Amino acid sequence: MTFKDLIGHQHGDDAVTSINRYNRSISKIVKTSNHLTFLLRCRDNNLVPRGFQLSSPVPRSPAINKILHNASTRIVKHQIQHLRRHKSHLHKDIETSRSHLQDTLESDLYHKTQSLAEKTKQHLHEKVKTTHITKFTQLQRPSTSNIPEADNNNTNLKTVINLSSKPLTPSQTSLLAKGLKYVPVAAKINTDAFITSIESGLQQLAPNGNVDYLRHQIIDTIKQAPKPRPNLTHQERQAITELKKDDSITITEADKGKAAVIMDTPEFLQLVNNSLSDTTTYLSIKKDPTARLERQHKKTLKDLHEKREINDIIFNQGKLFNVCFRRFAQCPNEATFLISMLAWFLFRFSTSVTQSKFEFALRPQG
Repeated sequence: MTFKDLIGHQHGDDAVTSINRYNRSISKIVKTSNHLTFLLRCRDNNLVPRGFQLSSPVPRSPAINKILHNASTRIVKHQIQHLRRHKSHLHKDIETSRSHLQDTLESDLYHKTQSLAEKTKQHLHEKVKTTHITKFTQLQRPSTSNIPEADNNNTNLKTVINLSSKPLTPSQTSLLAKGLKYVPVAAKINTDAFITSIESGLQQLAPNGNVDYLRHQIIDTIKQAPKPRPNLTHQERQAITELKKDDSITITEADKGKAAVIMDTPEFLQLVNNSLSDTTTYLSIKKDPTARLERQHKKTLKDLHEKREINDIIFNQGKLFNVCFRRFAQCPNEATFLISMLAWFLFRFSTSVTQSKFEFALRPQG
């Protein structure tokens, strides 16, 4: 016969129900006390448990993250108040059940009931306490990327290829892994340059002398703007300065894969000279043919326009070739960009001329 069967046999089912209610209240107050302690520690350390972290229906930003964190913190504080009230009510229920059992049971049965309840309480307390300590320890750990460090190193090895004799620091490798077209955020907003660039627009917006008022309004707005958030670490910014000052290496982009390739400068120049010395690919010229090509282009364009084989729009578009020719002769460093522009203009121009000639052929004669 179990202890509850003995109680039921001597004092009836009501006494057993009272004991079960008393044990449930003990379990609830143990869980509530530990949960309250856990939330108080989270509040004091400015941590938000995962169950209280709110999600955003829109893309995250620093402002949205701050709003969500403040709202989650307020929910934690509200839950702390609720648990304190609930704990107070449980204490009253326990005292009521304890008084009822003391009046109902004999002294030895009552003390045995209290002894069993205390053992159960201690066992449950240690179990719940361990669970909450584990949860709190996990919250204190800094959030890390889902990609292991080894995978990050492998990624850097794929995007940064060092063929030079000089080893790169981890900061330099991390910087170059972002890509050669990566744009660092400026440390501060250049107010003077901004005002200078919109000065002509201000004259048009306020021709009657209200330019100073608009200028001051814009300056105040810029000064109140938040400081740009840096997208490079301090070590990576130092790596930019170090790489710019180092003339012994040359950094270029791979033909395929967009990887950053680091080579010794003498070796890089030797490769360039070897490529240019290939007479089957490159031809050495004695005179710059830019002026001659520009004259031929103008003459051909004018003849097509006079014969009405191209309209005014195509004629004006064709004139942009001359700009690219002159720019290419003056700034050879922009060869890649200018060649791309010439290819784009050539494609658009040839398509327009073909369409114009097709429409001319279908036009009824006579």
